[in-house]
Amino acid sequence: MAVILPRLAGCPYCIDGYQPAGVDLYLGPVYMACQICIDNDAIDVCADCGCDSLFPAFTSAHRLAEHLARYGLAPVLCLGCFGITDFRAIEDHSGGTR
Repeated sequence: MAVILPRLAGCPYCIDGYQPAGVDLYLGPVYMACQICIDNDAIDVCADCGCDSLFPAFTSAHRLAEHLARYGLAPVLCLGCFGITDFRAIEDHSGGTR
């Protein structure tokens, strides 16, 4: 379940506190915290990632995990906002990486 952020009333750039941020090679379409709302103090900057995390448009965490596993990757989550900050390689059963 996505965290719904407060937002600047009438902000034309965001959807519930998030703005489109392009298409990531592995995540597909992604969102990030709305910079306009941050600049206008409607959203606090994440103390852990500085709002640099990405939020994929996937419908569920399960589908996202399955999708990334095809590439041998697992997401690294920000502990403050639970956005994706990076990827790590998935280890196979022999202790190596995929």
